[in-house]
Amino acid sequence: MKKRILVFSDSNGWGYAPGSGERLDENSRWPAILDSLLPGDCQVIEDCANGRTIAFDDPICEYRNGIKQIGASLYCNNPVDLLVIMLGINDVRYVYNARPPFIARALQSLAEKAFTVGSPGMRVLIVTPPTLRACALEGPLSYYYDEDSVRSCEGLAPCYEATAKKLRAHYFDASAVSTLSDIDGVHLNAENHRKLAKAILPVIANILDVTV
Repeated sequence: MKKRILVFSDSNGWGYAPGSGERLDENSRWPAILDSLLPGDCQVIEDCANGRTIAFDDPICEYRNGIKQIGASLYCNNPVDLLVIMLGINDVRYVYNARPPFIARALQSLAEKAFTVGSPGMRVLIVTPPTLRACALEGPLSYYYDEDSVRSCEGLAPCYEATAKKLRAHYFDASAVSTLSDIDGVHLNAENHRKLAKAILPVIANILDVTV
């Protein structure tokens, strides 16, 4: 049976193209690229939603709260050998007024729920999202973010890493290998989707003990 990797993420997993908002194709978004780079006995499953948060209810759009969705996602996609969680860039929106320690604590709750409902022996990889850029404050999505949002996003990495250690989960920092577009400061372009896929590939291969 194939080793199944569930990517639970937001628009930067879904493949939201900076500027247009259209979805990048399977050759251009990182979970699909990752699937093509892994050996045939591995399968990447995409559960990525635009605007998804870790634990906040969007005041305008429904079905964005990750902690309310993770159970159903794991139930529908079981068995899952590895759960990859890359969330947080929506949790720093100014409307939520959340700081890195609180966001990381919410992430801990989401991961703990995942461990409870996931397959026996399922492993979890916590990924710090690419860092929100200051140009986001003047771009097409500027109504979501303020200067505190940028600072909060910059502070996520150490909090996420500490959370991963506490949970005995694996950790990867996407902000160290990929950069968000200068068009909106919020989303990865195709080039950076590929950079992220190539950088996270050996991490996932090591966790699953497969050769790439």
